[in-house]
Amino acid sequence: MLDLSRKDELVVVKLGDAEITCKPHRSQDHTIAKLKASKSVIALKKQRAEELEQGVETKLPNMDDEDVVTGVFTCVFNTEFAKLVILEWKGVGIAGEEIPVNDENIELLMADGALQEQFFIQYMELQRQVEEEKKSL
Repeated sequence: MLDLSRKDELVVVKLGDAEITCKPHRSQDHTIAKLKASKSVIALKKQRAEELEQGVETKLPNMDDEDVVTGVFTCVFNTEFAKLVILEWKGVGIAGEEIPVNDENIELLMADGALQEQFFIQYMELQRQVEEEKKSL
């Protein structure tokens, strides 16, 4: 049986000692994060092109390299997605002090690529299970 109520379960992600409670998966959060990531990539491409055209030594990544673009898009997408879904956390801090959930602190958390990847994998696990249930019908 496909239990649609599972889609309403809060998702708990564990990163080391940290426990992060997130909203249930919704496709609109994916879409919003994709749009924000696309806009960021376009802005970076434009900024880099302008800097190169002006002869300024740019510190921006090579946005002509598709692998770089994919990497930048993925990082921005994961960060924007986390901002949309994280509700609360325990065990996330700086120098032993808990920090509140806000966009700036989510960006700090997601700046670590390994944590970012683990967050997304664990967050999507419930959705993967629901998708598997659909296939078995």
